[in-house]
Amino acid sequence: MVKCTVSDCKNEVDFFTGKKCKFCNNSYCFEHIQLEKHECVKTTPVKFLRKSWLRKYGVNISSGRYIVVCDVCGYVSQLGMLIDLAGEERTFHINTVGCDEKKVFLEEDLSHEKISKDINLESVVPSDRIFWVCSYCRPPQKFTTRSEYIAHHYSHN
Repeated sequence: MVKCTVSDCKNEVDFFTGKKCKFCNNSYCFEHIQLEKHECVKTTPVKFLRKSWLRKYGVNISSGRYIVVCDVCGYVSQLGMLIDLAGEERTFHINTVGCDEKKVFLEEDLSHEKISKDINLESVVPSDRIFWVCSYCRPPQKFTTRSEYIAHHYSHN
C-alpha cells in the first residue's frame, strides 16, 4: 500500500481510500486529492494571477495561457504558457533578477481572443500601476500611461 504524498499525512492510499492526481500523477488520500490541498504544480501559480478587468470567468486555469508581468523592473514574457510553466518562469525571474515576489504576476494571454469594443475602459482599467500590458498583442506591448493603453485597446481591429 502507498502513503498519501502530502508529507505530514499518514493515510494510506489504495483504490478505495484515494486516487492519483491527473495533473501531477502523485497519489493522495481523499482529504488531499483536491489540487489546492496538495499544492499541485498546476495550482500553485494560481495565487499569482492578476485578476484583471479582462479576465474571463469560468476559465479552465490548467489549460489557459499566461504571461509573466513584473511591476518592479517592467519584464513581460513574450509568449503565453501553461500556468505551471508560467509559474516556473515567474520564479526564475524573481531568483535571477531579484525582484519583489509580491510584485510579479501572471496575466492571462488574450492574444487569440477578439477584443470587445463596447467596454467602458475608463471605469475598469486600474490606475494604480506603473505600466500597463496589452495581453492581446504578441509580443505583448507595454504602455507607461493609462491613456495610451486605453487608446491602444480601441485601435485593435
